[in-house]
Amino acid sequence: MRKMGNAALPADGRLAERVAVDQDEENLMLLSVRDLVMANVEAKMHDISRAGMGISVEQELVLGRMVIITAGFHDEIPKKGVVMWSRSDGRKFRAGLKFVRGS
Repeated sequence: MRKMGNAALPADGRLAERVAVDQDEENLMLLSVRDLVMANVEAKMHDISRAGMGISVEQELVLGRMVIITAGFHDEIPKKGVVMWSRSDGRKFRAGLKFVRGS
């Protein structure tokens, strides 16, 4: 951990410590991608932290794009996020979402 003011940050530079998620069917969610057309994309969560989550999707997500998160399995997951990165893993695309809290 490194320090930023009084707060300790994870050594890998993330804003919050992440936790791996069990890889089962319960981790599927729907993302509504804000675009000219609100497209729905099925996503699978891989890890989560207080700051955001790692997901995999069938198509590349655009950096900076706002998404609406519909995760029926956990009500405490924030409902909005922004795409911080997206890259191919050879079969699907992995992406990192940063949660947007509030309105």
